[in-house]
Amino acid sequence: MTQAWLPDIDRGYGDAYVRLADAIEGAIRSGRLRAGERLPTHRALARQLGVAISTVTRGYTEATRRGLIESTVGRGTFVGTKADAGARNGDETRPLERMYVAPVPGDDVVDLSLNHPLREGAGAAFGRCLSEMVAEADLDELSLYHPPHGSNDHRAAGVDWLAFLGVEAEVDDVMVVAGGQSALLSVLLAFAHRGDVVLTEALTWPGALAIAQTVGIGLEPVALDQEGIDPEAFEAACRKFSPRLLYTMPTLHNPTARTSSTEHRREIVRIARAHDVLIVEDDAYGFLVRPRAAAYWNIAPDISLYLTSMSKPMAPAVRIGYLAARASLRRRLRATLRATTVMPSPLLSELSARMIRSGEAKVRANFQADAAARRQRLADRILGEARPAPTSLHRWLPLPPGMRTADFVGMALSRGVAVTPGDVFAVSPGYDPGGVRVCVNAEPDESRFERALHTLAEILATDRSGGLPVV
Repeated sequence: MTQAWLPDIDRGYGDAYVRLADAIEGAIRSGRLRAGERLPTHRALARQLGVAISTVTRGYTEATRRGLIESTVGRGTFVGTKADAGARNGDETRPLERMYVAPVPGDDVVDLSLNHPLREGAGAAFGRCLSEMVAEADLDELSLYHPPHGSNDHRAAGVDWLAFLGVEAEVDDVMVVAGGQSALLSVLLAFAHRGDVVLTEALTWPGALAIAQTVGIGLEPVALDQEGIDPEAFEAACRKFSPRLLYTMPTLHNPTARTSSTEHRREIVRIARAHDVLIVEDDAYGFLVRPRAAAYWNIAPDISLYLTSMSKPMAPAVRIGYLAARASLRRRLRATLRATTVMPSPLLSELSARMIRSGEAKVRANFQADAAARRQRLADRILGEARPAPTSLHRWLPLPPGMRTADFVGMALSRGVAVTPGDVFAVSPGYDPGGVRVCVNAEPDESRFERALHTLAEILATDRSGGLPVV
């Protein structure tokens, strides 16, 4: 940081740390701070401003969330390389980096911002299956290269898991993938080119936004109705953009938790056929829903790809998923899978297969759904009902008119609760959807979770006339 510039945090709205982040953003906009410039240490800036070190730490954390600054252990904190553009236009910020900002170390923060499954019992389940692997599996064989789409045995386990989810597939249809994020990258590389358009919900998984930015594919938003993708808006977008793909999460949509009925999906299929659009269904949360609507794959397997992952029912460390595709699409997918990941880890593929065949995966899935149902009922009592998503791992919390998402997120963090800002899901740059995502199974301690909900409810009830701007 240049010696001539010192943030003025006496002006503006919100807590001091929010005003610090605003000051950094304003300095970048004006050109007084430029990409690559080093900022003071937390301690030095706290001394200059006469505030607590934790205030500076929170301010830097908020500036990082906005994509303005970057920190490297052992080097310090710097204005980000894309900060000039990021301060001017939110589409240049990196959605996953904004999302995966951990709470301040040492603070007693209840983190409801990341969609972790409950970890209770996971270690024991892994231990049982790992012990069986060591005793029974051919570890020499598992140490070798495998096909880019997984071995026959591992793909057969994927068929079993898809059957549990109500998806009808044969072994030849199923490919083992290195998690949903990696698989989505491979799908976009296989079926879209730089400059092509892919349609998705107006709010979508930030991983899809990050991939599209990285590979130069244009994502265009489609309005949501109460069941997900709005059919009329989808048809209008098809006529306007001639898209290659529709990427959609029709079951417990992230972040709104809306679910499409079978009839709704049939209408989307009709439109997709008419406009030669391939449907990519991301079913990360389908294991939570009973009974289920028909997957797009069951309705129209010739024009759809079905993708699911084991990270939510089991654990984030299990970077294994399953992708269903018909023969006409698989050859291109195998090529991009090999190019991006070489192969899914045979060791993790074996662990996932054993958890499926032993029934451990179903036990974990049902455990997550039961815990989510209990916590959603608790949240309904404290925050107001969010039906019809009684077993979702997340819920959408609308904010009152006049309350900015950034203000709410900052106030919550200052009171020890981290939630996901709704704008990280927005396809349209600068769009504030007026809500936040709350992840109900992320905090292991249910009593801490309940206290965090009360904190959020108190913030929602705050008189905002004196402290928050209406924009």
